[in-house]
Amino acid sequence: MGSPTQSESNSNDRLETILERALTAYHRDERHGGAEWIGERLLDAELVPIAREAFRDADDLPADREVLSAIAEPLQLLGEGYHVMALAEPRHRFVVKYAKHWKSVPPLAAPAPGSKHEWQHEHGIRADGSLHPAIWQHIRAFEAYGPLAVPSRVYIADSVLPMLCHDERRRLQRFGAIGIVRSLGPTPRPICISYPDEFPDEKRAPEGLAVSVVIVQPLVTPVAAAIERALQTGDVAAAHDLEARYDEFTQQLWHCGVSHLDFSILNIGIVGSGASERLQIFDPHLGVIDDAPGGREVRDPMSVPPSRERTLESILRSSRDGSRWALWRVQQDIAQSDDAPPQAPAAAATLVREFHARSEGIEEGRGSFGVERFDRIWRQGRTHIINTVMHAQLWALIRHPLGDVIRSVLDPAGPDEVYDRSVAAVGMQQDSPLPQ
Repeated sequence: MGSPTQSESNSNDRLETILERALTAYHRDERHGGAEWIGERLLDAELVPIAREAFRDADDLPADREVLSAIAEPLQLLGEGYHVMALAEPRHRFVVKYAKHWKSVPPLAAPAPGSKHEWQHEHGIRADGSLHPAIWQHIRAFEAYGPLAVPSRVYIADSVLPMLCHDERRRLQRFGAIGIVRSLGPTPRPICISYPDEFPDEKRAPEGLAVSVVIVQPLVTPVAAAIERALQTGDVAAAHDLEARYDEFTQQLWHCGVSHLDFSILNIGIVGSGASERLQIFDPHLGVIDDAPGGREVRDPMSVPPSRERTLESILRSSRDGSRWALWRVQQDIAQSDDAPPQAPAAAATLVREFHARSEGIEEGRGSFGVERFDRIWRQGRTHIINTVMHAQLWALIRHPLGDVIRSVLDPAGPDEVYDRSVAAVGMQQDSPLPQ
């Protein structure tokens, strides 16, 4: 038999595992067994104040009034993702995003014929009364990723809240209390967008559009852009260091079991400067990567049924392809630049070749994005080790009566401890305690 200290350690490990799983489900708002009857969120009283304080410390955006005032000025198209348009405000302090389409559309894909009208308005609220999945990704990111993701605010116009179904409004209450979800004002706000010359006319809203739901987050430097800038200045070592830091960041996500479903370099940026510089995810894509018989189960909330079930191999392959494409674009830009130093094109080509060599063999499960490496690293550590928000919430649950109940089940008292104890008893004919 193990020592009492070892038994207690095993019990604590199992308690951490259970509570971390409970917090993961809580952050995703999972309803076990399809339960619909739970009307009260029992953990909110303990966990919301922790998240609210952490978000207040992490949120570097200007005050709401200043943000909404900046949105009223002309915004510049910064980029297009699969689900959102990203716009830069005039002073380049933050990014404004809106849901560009009701379905996922690749940025380089031509719009469907006759669909121009669909690009003249945002799609933050869907016909079934739910928020667009990309909006929910940014709402949930702070608790689910902690400091691994760029903190975002989501602004929703008051007049469209009744369009949301009851469950959506109920879910939003918690994030409103945290400070993530805020009011855009009484009605949708018109925005004016300045487009680059090469942007397709069919995707433009030349007269502007009215937005009812927007995401606002600090402007970050994408890692790929930082690599290109380093090559432009002739700092080849810095470019290689950035690519290595990206690989290390990805391994950290795997090691701690963060179910991010796009491990490509495309959605990872640099924030801070000097000693405080770090990598963060600016386009969250949280799903589920779980153990299942015969492999790992992947559930992607951004997919449309029946393609909701994805394979781990497809996640890793698309992540590798996205990173290869981003680095190839850096190489093309450097090759066409008149300002880059003479050695820069060759250095960029070497960077691409080396990444390709390290990541090839994915079809056989090998390489830096292979299943073999993923399985070796995945969930070797706890998520709350790198997610400080979850860590603080987990310790609150350990001290909560719920933690006591789980602990009593994991480490129940033996019969000797239950019955071998003294109980004070007083005799019927006297007031003094009876001898034991």
